[in-house]
Amino acid sequence: ISHGFDDVGRQYDPSQRIRQWWAPDDIEAFDHRAQCVAHLYSQFHIPAGYVNGNLTLGEDIADIGGVKLSFAALMAHHAHTPKISRAEQQVFFISWGQTWCSMTRPRLQKLKLLTDEHPPDQFRVIGPLSQSPEFARAFDCPAGTKMNPYPKCDLW
Repeated sequence: ISHGFDDVGRQYDPSQRIRQWWAPDDIEAFDHRAQCVAHLYSQFHIPAGYVNGNLTLGEDIADIGGVKLSFAALMAHHAHTPKISRAEQQVFFISWGQTWCSMTRPRLQKLKLLTDEHPPDQFRVIGPLSQSPEFARAFDCPAGTKMNPYPKCDLW
């Protein structure tokens, strides 16, 4: 869902035609907020080098949106049941992290940094979760730390 509102998807209208359908002020605000995400990811590095946050921007936006929307859906699902526990919230975020468990050989890592629009898998965890206030609350991450920075990148 969030790919429909990333740096590329936002350029398509509801009929899937490339057409500018956002107001100029909305585009400017989105681009400003998206640069926060690009800057965040450009600070991530592995031994092979730094992530190019402009190259990975669409995926980064989608991952941040995916965590935000799926956590909201979990909470909505439990809206009429007993409150979801902190441990259950932690399991949600742990499962997000486990999705991206992988190993990549160093030569492939370097190639992917140059050509792949996806960031290295560990940053598909660290990036979105560090921008989630719900994650920070679930794990009591102190304000101003790596996993609870201030300010956060907030697109929507």
